[in-house]
Amino acid sequence: QELVDAIPDDEWLKYKKILEPAVKKATILNAIKKKYEKLGVDWKSKIYISDLDPLNLKLVKKIFDIPVERCYNSIDDVMEEKIEFDFIGNNLWYIFVHKGHQLLKQGGTMAMVTPNQWLTGGVQKRKGSWGILKDLFKNNQLVEAHVSGITEKHFPKVDIDIGWWVMKKEPVSQPSKFYIDADKVVSKDLTQIQMLSP
Repeated sequence: QELVDAIPDDEWLKYKKILEPAVKKATILNAIKKKYEKLGVDWKSKIYISDLDPLNLKLVKKIFDIPVERCYNSIDDVMEEKIEFDFIGNNLWYIFVHKGHQLLKQGGTMAMVTPNQWLTGGVQKRKGSWGILKDLFKNNQLVEAHVSGITEKHFPKVDIDIGWWVMKKEPVSQPSKFYIDADKVVSKDLTQIQMLSP
């Protein structure tokens, strides 16, 4: 819910097409539903979902009453439709980040849960010290990234550090905010930092 709530309400009111590309347990979808219910806005007409597991897709479709024409068996099926989305949210990995970015319309918002090493450097780091998603964050506005306490709070059984971030598909116009601890925020201009992609 924190990830969804980090995006201002006025942004949510603008969104017409929202994709959850690997719906799994519907965590982000449920947070989106709660957000729109709080705003008093119809959310079902905005939602598109996909999942590789047909049984899971069928279950989520039924629980959330998503029309079949907005349910896809994979993100590749969504890409074939050439739909541009206002928001793409997911708690999975690299392929979804890049394919999601391709599906995002200009000015749209992406919110993702990913390993922290993608944001702060890590095992795949060679030269850069600020992470490995340069192809996105040097050319798109990373609004904020939370890298501390997320694993312990939401994923206590996971053995890697997890964080979440919000990015706008628009040119970088201001430094990005990294929430390192509850009381420590670091602002960085990612266009000036050398980073490597995975």
